[in-house]
Amino acid sequence: GQVTRAVVLRAEAEHAGGEASLTTAENSLSVLKQRLGIQAGLPPDFSLQEPTTSLSENNPLESMAEEVLEARAMKNRPDLMRSIAEEKVARERVRFTVGDFLPSLALEGIYYWRGQDPESTFFIDESWSMAVRLDYPLFDGGLRRANRQQKQSSLREAQLAQKQLEKEVGVDVHNALLNLRASGSILQSLNKQ
Repeated sequence: GQVTRAVVLRAEAEHAGGEASLTTAENSLSVLKQRLGIQAGLPPDFSLQEPTTSLSENNPLESMAEEVLEARAMKNRPDLMRSIAEEKVARERVRFTVGDFLPSLALEGIYYWRGQDPESTFFIDESWSMAVRLDYPLFDGGLRRANRQQKQSSLREAQLAQKQLEKEVGVDVHNALLNLRASGSILQSLNKQ
């Protein structure tokens, strides 16, 4: 039979639209692959492999792969590493406040030598002295305790910020993986068309 020109033009337009959608899906897949690599701390040239079996949401293989990616992201994310370092610094600051409650001990020594020409009978040409001083403030108006509580509060803030960041990293990896899988399935369906 004969095909009208309008039907041919419509088919060509649908074909062009399908090619545009395919290009968009390929670009989206590439961007999402880069984001997943950044989130998980993978090298830029990593490759994804098609699963050998169909994976469902409850399949332990799929969740294990996500856990591996999440562990890698936790290990390599610079903001999380900075947060861990801040928590360690806050912990050390709390530990150093213990010194505020201990007495301080100071040892001072002086050696003095002087020469004189001509020497007199009562001239002392050298002398020395030593002193030991032990200081402990009896009352400071609660300053030491307030300082310690402030450092403990800073430590708790750092720990909470780190836990929040760990949760965000997990969500970011999960989101990137879901977006990558969605783009992959869109690309497969467009290739089938």
